[in-house]
Amino acid sequence: MGMIEMKIPFSTVISFLVSAPLTNFVVVILIMGMFGWKVALLYFLWTFLSAILAGYTLGNSPIKYDVKEIKFNSQNERCTGEPTEAQIETAITTNADMGFWARHRPRIIDAMEFAKILFKMVFPYALAGSVISGLAAAFLPASIVEQYVGNDNMFAIPFMAAIGVPLYLRIEMAMPLLAILMAKGMGLGAAMALLIGGTGASLPELAIISSMLKPRAVAVYAFYVFLVALIGGYLFQYLI
Repeated sequence: MGMIEMKIPFSTVISFLVSAPLTNFVVVILIMGMFGWKVALLYFLWTFLSAILAGYTLGNSPIKYDVKEIKFNSQNERCTGEPTEAQIETAITTNADMGFWARHRPRIIDAMEFAKILFKMVFPYALAGSVISGLAAAFLPASIVEQYVGNDNMFAIPFMAAIGVPLYLRIEMAMPLLAILMAKGMGLGAAMALLIGGTGASLPELAIISSMLKPRAVAVYAFYVFLVALIGGYLFQYLI
């Protein structure tokens, strides 16, 4: 949200939204520790490329206009008109004589006001998404997952990519879960599809994004992550 407020191009923002949960070194290191450096390298390259592609495709699509506005009145907006030369000179002299708090007080107050507004916008979405995700994780039978994600099932990868998108998977919890499922016969492609979908477009992630973007943009983002998980799953299945 801060990036949007700073008028950073939407293409850059959408690339960041994709790369932040997926292409971070914590995830890559954990994947390397469990699956080896080849899997970790392919994961990093694929998610990094996907983030760049998101910027060029989604960032230049009609959804770039689907950004919610924040009503935020900065104290600095009270000053109107161009300052005169004398006013600029006086301001420089005054600032030199003032302490840090006195000089930056208006900006700090504005920053805290913006943080309060942002927290009020994000918190209800994040709370609702976390509750729904927790219920899904608690009541989703393991037997159903095991039945549809075996190596012989051609629909295993799209199935896990579809499950992963709404399911909330913290990387710390995902690794033990994937280890158990793979020991029971789940393929690497299905495992990585679940990991990408679960970390890239979980309900809490989508809930937070919903506080910044309109429903159409959120739906397009979720579908894009699903495609990244789907294609990535097949890459892992047939290249590793």
